[in-house]
Amino acid sequence: MLLRIQRDESLRSFIARNLFLNWNGPEARAFDRLLKFSIRTNEVREIAAAMGWLGCFGFNRLLHKHTDYPRYSIFKIKRDFSYSHFEYLRGNKQFESNRVSATFCSECVRDDLASLGFSYWRRAPRSDVKVCPKHNVHLQSKCPFCNKPFSDKGHGLDVMWRGCAGRHLGESPSIVNEDSFELKKAKFIWDAFSLDVVVSVESALLAINERLRLFGAQGGQEAGVLDELRCRVNRELEVATKYDADNWFRAGDELRVIWESMLLLYDEFEQFLADVKLREDETRLASSLWSTYRAGRYPTAQYVEEDYAYGVGHWFCSNPSQFSPMEYADAGHFCPVLYPCCNYFTIPPPRLRAPPRHPRKIGCAPPGVPVYPI
Repeated sequence: MLLRIQRDESLRSFIARNLFLNWNGPEARAFDRLLKFSIRTNEVREIAAAMGWLGCFGFNRLLHKHTDYPRYSIFKIKRDFSYSHFEYLRGNKQFESNRVSATFCSECVRDDLASLGFSYWRRAPRSDVKVCPKHNVHLQSKCPFCNKPFSDKGHGLDVMWRGCAGRHLGESPSIVNEDSFELKKAKFIWDAFSLDVVVSVESALLAINERLRLFGAQGGQEAGVLDELRCRVNRELEVATKYDADNWFRAGDELRVIWESMLLLYDEFEQFLADVKLREDETRLASSLWSTYRAGRYPTAQYVEEDYAYGVGHWFCSNPSQFSPMEYADAGHFCPVLYPCCNYFTIPPPRLRAPPRHPRKIGCAPPGVPVYPI
């Protein structure tokens, strides 16, 4: 039987802890190979299934509570009904890597020992977070006793429980952080991790735009920076409200404008949320999106919602495009898809200068839908 995963515990920590304490158990041994590679979509599905968190709901629940994915997935356009878009169906995103050193806060370790009797590795918020938001001390990415990283080039994660040279990581001294911005950034990200709702992209950008206007009216040396940021915000707002916004998926540089704006304009994440709520029509729980995944591309977003009471998937298209498939084909964006059961649209004939586009038959079938109570 697998151990219970802890609050904010990283996936690699959960695997390593099971192998350390239950190394001979068949459930734990099945995880042995996962520590040797990066944890991607297939591995997340495998871990969730072993825990009894089945289907798309269990997959997204694991992403939301135990990876850094909420940092990006909490921002949704209003017409987006999936938590992780295509990840559950055919994604290949890397969520954790054994090549990147894990980090720990020695104060958190001591708190865990006092309350639980053991400690564990928290979910990894990427290398740009260097400070513990709770204790304002630097996160340690190397062993304080031998200077090895906590990766495939150094210690395994079991050093948290085995110790190093007879010493426990909880014995390591803390180094107080003196950079207020690093603490602020860490707090913003961990507040985003603990958020149970999704934030409307449109409302977030409108709130930031108004905040920029107020800051700009005050003048000051940052006027040029604010003007540049305002242009970027307006550009993103235009994209989010265009006809093809169903394909708006910000997981990289494009989302940076929201995070940069929050950190520049707000002192706390709660202040940002308060401004956003003034412009929100409704509040959507993140868990309400966990059972739905994206299943189609152009010309419009298509979704499948898994029904666990009956073990079936309900396909729906929430916002049919006002543009025809032919216009997408001419723009070079559209390749017809043939489904085994039915087809949403017909294959448009190419125009004179457009290259011929042959239909692409769907590959493997979508995952089966389990039957179990949520």
